[in-house]
Amino acid sequence: MSIQKVVSGCALIALLTGCGRSAVLHASDPAPTNNEAIVVMGVKPAGYEVRFYTGAEMDGRFAQDILRGPVISGMPTDGYLVARAKPGDLLGLTTIIAEGGNPLGSYKNYHACGEYKAAVVKVPDAAVVYLGHFEYSLLGDRMDIRSSSDVQAARKYLQDQYPQIKSELREGDVKVMLTQRSCAPTLIPIYIPRSR
Repeated sequence: MSIQKVVSGCALIALLTGCGRSAVLHASDPAPTNNEAIVVMGVKPAGYEVRFYTGAEMDGRFAQDILRGPVISGMPTDGYLVARAKPGDLLGLTTIIAEGGNPLGSYKNYHACGEYKAAVVKVPDAAVVYLGHFEYSLLGDRMDIRSSSDVQAARKYLQDQYPQIKSELREGDVKVMLTQRSCAPTLIPIYIPRSR
């Protein structure tokens, strides 16, 4: 097998699965650069991986970019998620991942779709931005989001856990909106050639 095929296969897998460097910022990581935005959010309940995707607002709904994997993907620590983000991106919290409890390591995905809403934020210029506290409820394979605000608690968390971040935490502009994703299951046809 040629190296080109291996590299192409790895690139395709990364594109389809959203693999790559995580944007989640850990307490031991160096301070962010001047051209990065840092987003801070409270997330409940614990034990689920949250995934933010880029997209655009179309007809009052969030339209997820289907060609890109998640740009923020991680589990909250002590009720918070802190991550790097690209200024100018429109991000939507559209997916929650839960372990399926299967010995083979399967996972269950929950999506904001149909009448179930997603949290959407336009990442501002380089700054440290509080997005709010998000509490999601899981219904079947659907996800619904409720948001609230406690900037003082978020500020204290950031000061205690991320002393390398010196910038003042400011509040961001978050919308809770419908997405363009349908709740109908996606069917992927698999063609099996007939034996001769």
